[in-house]
Amino acid sequence: MIVRKVLIVGDSISSHRPSVEKLGWSGSWGMAASTQDNDYVHLFLSRLTNLQRGTPPKLMIAGGGGGKLADKLTQLEKLKAFAADVAVIQLGENDNKHVTPLGFQKPYEDIACAILAGNPTVRLFCFSVWAPPQGSPLKDTMIREVCQKTGATFVNIDRVIADPECKAEAEKRFWHSGVNWHPGDKGMRGYADALWQAYTNQPFLAETTPSPIRERTKVLAVHDWGRLKKGFTAKTDALIGENRYETEIPAEQVRGQKLLVKTKIQDDFISATEKQNLNLHISLELEDAEAQITREAGRIEFRTPHVKWSHRMPDNLIRAKLVLEPINMPDTAVLGPLIIAISGKR
Repeated sequence: MIVRKVLIVGDSISSHRPSVEKLGWSGSWGMAASTQDNDYVHLFLSRLTNLQRGTPPKLMIAGGGGGKLADKLTQLEKLKAFAADVAVIQLGENDNKHVTPLGFQKPYEDIACAILAGNPTVRLFCFSVWAPPQGSPLKDTMIREVCQKTGATFVNIDRVIADPECKAEAEKRFWHSGVNWHPGDKGMRGYADALWQAYTNQPFLAETTPSPIRERTKVLAVHDWGRLKKGFTAKTDALIGENRYETEIPAEQVRGQKLLVKTKIQDDFISATEKQNLNLHISLELEDAEAQITREAGRIEFRTPHVKWSHRMPDNLIRAKLVLEPINMPDTAVLGPLIIAISGKR
């Protein structure tokens, strides 16, 4: 059968317009590929055209930098009307809030169903999420479930993600960390290979049996604050000023993981009123691969001696800064070690 229409529904990995001043990116194709011919979309299209003895299909790319599931939900009628013979969904990298069945899996399924409504015989392929170096098991599990429900094929790129040479950073062609987070030419070939193997029914990377998912906690840093008197007097270079703790967190280690901040208070010499008013203000400054900066804030109240705070870190994170500020800290307060850790599924 001749494939006449190919639909790609993706984010910047599938297509990104020029952003020279902000990102140092001048292309208009899959971000971090050296040329249009080297991005995964056009590598796949070239193979498909050759298979069809030189007959190219019509291509529609619903892509864009920072693309999220919610963005595509506004385009469902357009995706349906295209009536693709082959369709690819490459999404999830920028969807880092509400990663739940309702907030992630449901909109993903709505997109798949809209494509199927346009052509019930479409061959639909869904990529796992690009989140180097560890992948995104939670999102991938939900994408697999969508594939099982709709009859789509799950295309696993875990081996591409695990290879550091597949990141654009390894090719040293770009200066911006966000561009370098994307797959480079080798990574794009990995995408194209995985998709082609799935399309031609080869089992290599298109397997549908997930690896066991295990919860794992890893401590990144332990800081001894020491005794607090009118502010921090801890023995750590990360302390800034009287009442402020600030540190950079390695993005490569925390992407897609749950960040944990834990400490304890020795409250033997603190009155009940002082304890009730005491809290620790927490803020995170996060920069993603599109150079968008967001700030997340929280607060720890010392209602029990052992306290903790957590936040799920984005898959497309390139920089993270943690700031802690004690509020209403009495002179007699003593805090135990500050533990910064990650908890994630592997």
